[in-house]
Amino acid sequence: MFNPQPKPVKAEKKTKARIKPLSKVHAKELRTYFQKRKDFLDTHKVCQAKLIRCEGKAVEVHHCAKRGKNLNNESTFMAVCLHCHNQIERVMSAVERRKRGFLK
Repeated sequence: MFNPQPKPVKAEKKTKARIKPLSKVHAKELRTYFQKRKDFLDTHKVCQAKLIRCEGKAVEVHHCAKRGKNLNNESTFMAVCLHCHNQIERVMSAVERRKRGFLK
């Protein structure tokens, strides 16, 4: 018997090359950063921002300069509590951050 509709041909699956999420160099920089961050927070236990409603205990590191070249530059680190870091990053404008010394 004649079948007017031919069977559909299955398309071959193409394997896409997966892009690495991190380069080897950046992964090495991050390992160094995490160790420096831990050491920094061990020595700086009090929030350095001290904004209104500050929680007091430093649990995060704020970078006062852009992180690219300064990721591991401890002179740009500032120990901050979660509340102060949220205020600095999400509420304050860049002009206000510069004025208060949270951005270089």
